[in-house]
Amino acid sequence: PLWVNHPGSSVSIVSRRELTAKSRKEGEPYERGRPEIDPAHRRVFVGSRDHGLYALNAVDLETMWRFETAGGVQSEPLYVAAEDVVYFGSNDGAVYKLRAVDGRMLWRFASTAEITRQPVLTNGILFVMNANDTLIAIDPQSGELKWYRHRTPAAGMEISGYAGVSAHDQTVFTAFSDGVVMAYRQVDGAEAWRGPVDLAADAEATVGAEALRYLDVDTTPIVGRAKDKDVVF
Repeated sequence: PLWVNHPGSSVSIVSRRELTAKSRKEGEPYERGRPEIDPAHRRVFVGSRDHGLYALNAVDLETMWRFETAGGVQSEPLYVAAEDVVYFGSNDGAVYKLRAVDGRMLWRFASTAEITRQPVLTNGILFVMNANDTLIAIDPQSGELKWYRHRTPAAGMEISGYAGVSAHDQTVFTAFSDGVVMAYRQVDGAEAWRGPVDLAADAEATVGAEALRYLDVDTTPIVGRAKDKDVVF
């Protein structure tokens, strides 16, 4: 675009570099990972389909360190300033906790499917969702499992991946490929609602089952306010 050579007052490119190793490109030709920024130390953490999580200097984009996994890293990392650590998932089905200063691994938790959504840390528990419709609660200090909840994936094709996790107060929210939205108590994983919210069933009742091709909920729930009440979108 013209603004690359003629920068204006809104957006201009300061620096740019090729990140993904050409010898390690595989699978679909997309980079779906999103960067996490540590402004205090001027660091950017971003994954690549070349199996690496990179820590870049935000000033010149030079690599500070790179951590290798057994699969593409298409998730958004989570940086926690209080510990100076990075949590992230990989297509190898694992969650990792690294020291942000040098990329040293503190622990690795293996799940049953790829993890591409950003982890959520709240009330001393790390929550992740994987592509096998499994919500996992992990002790962030030890990397040990606290509890998990799984729903049988729906048959047929899904559109664009799967939902992530959101947290509010003492509850976590997520959604599944069968069109169901669920709320769980953070402390023990008990269901926080009287029953599941089945959006697929509601859609079938409204427009008819024959009109629907996809029933999965693949967007992360968002907690907000409406008419002075907490609601989930």
